[in-house]
Amino acid sequence: MKIKMTRELIEKLPKTDLHVHLDGSVRINTLIELAHSAAPLERLAVMHSYYPQGGQRLAEALSGIVPTAEIPVVDATPVIGVHVGPNALGIAVLRQA
Repeated sequence: MKIKMTRELIEKLPKTDLHVHLDGSVRINTLIELAHSAAPLERLAVMHSYYPQGGQRLAEALSGIVPTAEIPVVDATPVIGVHVGPNALGIAVLRQA
């Protein structure tokens, strides 16, 4: 699933939370709790660095949070991967307006 970056999508992004991250390691359950606390969501994606099976499991655990949309599981970019190392997982959310 490819997401088209449009002006409308960019305008919907929450600008104050555009780049929020946690330092250090967090439990998978913490990622799940963070996603639920951001609901209702328009979109949700799972990112991984060389850990597709973990990304898929996390997406399955989050499947009920965005009932009308598929949750894409994508490779983290090399820039992110070099910072977090292998087997890292993350989420990206787009809150409903």
